[in-house]
Amino acid sequence: MHEDEEIRYILAGSGFFDVREPESPSDAWIRISVETGDLLVIPEGIYHRFTLDEANNIKALRLFKVPSVIDYYNFHRTNNVLQDEPKWIPYNRSSDTDINPHRVGYLKSIGVGA
Repeated sequence: MHEDEEIRYILAGSGFFDVREPESPSDAWIRISVETGDLLVIPEGIYHRFTLDEANNIKALRLFKVPSVIDYYNFHRTNNVLQDEPKWIPYNRSSDTDINPHRVGYLKSIGVGA
């Protein structure tokens, strides 16, 4: 899990992104196959992982969102912290991560635990 959405553009090759199904009794993984030219956006707060396929080769570009004009306006208006660096820290699944505000926000956004 990350505290920023993960945006991946597949430049070459193929592989799999797996995301956790939050309402599954078995906590099942949902497998998403990616290949050259695919763009995948994984929301912040979702448990996920990546693995290669049988070809054992992929080249992917990670893209980061940048602050918008509205973000700058709100920053100057409220003096809050403006995020200018990507949040890259991975958080492994744990009871602490389950209550992380980004994880809780993701679950609420899909109607789980709301």
